[in-house]
Amino acid sequence: MRLPNGLGVDTDRWGARVAAPLLVGVVTLGVGPLLATAHVPSTGATVGFRFPVLVVGSALVGSLGGVGVILARVRRPPSRFGGRGFSGALGVGLSLVGVLVLLPLGPSKPGLALLAGASGVLGAIGLSRRTRVDDDRAVALSTTGALTLHQFVEGTALAGAYIAGGVVGVTAAVLLTLHTVAETAVVAGTHVSAADTSGAVVAVGLMQTVYVVAAGVTFAVAWSIPLFVQDLAAAGAAAVLLAVGVRECWSVVAGRPPS
Repeated sequence: MRLPNGLGVDTDRWGARVAAPLLVGVVTLGVGPLLATAHVPSTGATVGFRFPVLVVGSALVGSLGGVGVILARVRRPPSRFGGRGFSGALGVGLSLVGVLVLLPLGPSKPGLALLAGASGVLGAIGLSRRTRVDDDRAVALSTTGALTLHQFVEGTALAGAYIAGGVVGVTAAVLLTLHTVAETAVVAGTHVSAADTSGAVVAVGLMQTVYVVAAGVTFAVAWSIPLFVQDLAAAGAAAVLLAVGVRECWSVVAGRPPS
């Protein structure tokens, strides 16, 4: 179906082509870090890289997802990022990232996980009732805040993986980095959908800066945030991601403009 965008651009078809690799990437890159969440005793081994190299490398590689979305926006007409296909792919991607952030809480904190999930659904209902033109900007800012908070937690996890050392440290570092690729792609997508390319650049830069700072401070003082704080941060981030993701999906299904 061609949308009445004035340019004759088949935005739904283009969005569908974007959706498949985006969603497969989110699932593939997102599930991996769940394997690294279990506590592993220190082995005294080294990861094989100096810590600054590992952190900066992880941040740079992790930013590739967002950079890819930003470059695609620069090279393609803006109308291709405003169709229902792209909005649907973005909504499902946000929802999947929210679920992946929430899954580690299931076994240990099922009540908190259910509360966060319910809050996300209620938030989506509240957002769906809003019809202001600047809704896309609010969604982008909410997603940036949620994923920046999650990047703080993942930065501390990266430092913990390095301290643990050995194969576990390397594996956890790689998986956390790949997860970051998915997250920067999603947050850049929300800003691109709101026609805010400069905001996408700032959001990706902010996320990766927080990631590096959190990892550096944790490693420098051998400090980790309390488990209950990590759980609350993950639950809050997941609730926001689910709210904006489900809201985007519902807008597409209901045939309403995403904004």
